[in-house]
Amino acid sequence: MSRYMAALLSVALVAIAAAAAAFLWTRLAAPALTETELRERVFATLQQESDTSFVVTGYLQMTVSITAENSRVLFPRMLDLPLGTTRSSVTAPGTVSYGFDLSALRPEMIHLRGDTVALDVPPLQVFSAEPKLEEAQVETSRGWARLPITSTGTERLAVASITSALRSQGEAHLDGSAQPQLNSAETLRTLLDPVLVASGIEEPYYRIYFGESLVLEGSAPAPGADPN
Repeated sequence: MSRYMAALLSVALVAIAAAAAAFLWTRLAAPALTETELRERVFATLQQESDTSFVVTGYLQMTVSITAENSRVLFPRMLDLPLGTTRSSVTAPGTVSYGFDLSALRPEMIHLRGDTVALDVPPLQVFSAEPKLEEAQVETSRGWARLPITSTGTERLAVASITSALRSQGEAHLDGSAQPQLNSAETLRTLLDPVLVASGIEEPYYRIYFGESLVLEGSAPAPGADPN
């Protein structure tokens, strides 16, 4: 082998050794994320995303109907003559937001095992119920001997009950459907993924629980990938 070739080979070997050393240095220089650090960053991220101590993780578009009635009887306990019933039915669309109380998320509900992040999420609750009263449909029927003013009063009573009815409908949906839990798990994964990647976990793997149920398991899909 000529001196030129030997020198060239020596330079190549030195370059390879230097690259390998640099790679190992970058891997060893960055300390692994600890479970305590993970918990701190999860809490910090969720606090930044919530205006209050409540973390909103999803929305429901719903339609609610409520009926109010006003009945009168002339000379009750004597004639008991019915004057009729004024009845108002109000139907309105609305939005229900839901999520969980951040104060219910305790440090021991967040775990790190290698690149696997496990979260035990507190029970979902309704945060707000906002009916779109400008889109409400009102149908009113007045009793045969009732004054027109009873129609206005009954309609107001029905409209005043819309918000609570919308909230109750949202709560029933949270209790009876698994979809809000899945939506919330996806939201949490989307919120936490950039933070964990920046913290040194190149491809975080999630196990997200609601109670005893494992709702979501896996890594975040690549940008532009088909989630299905």
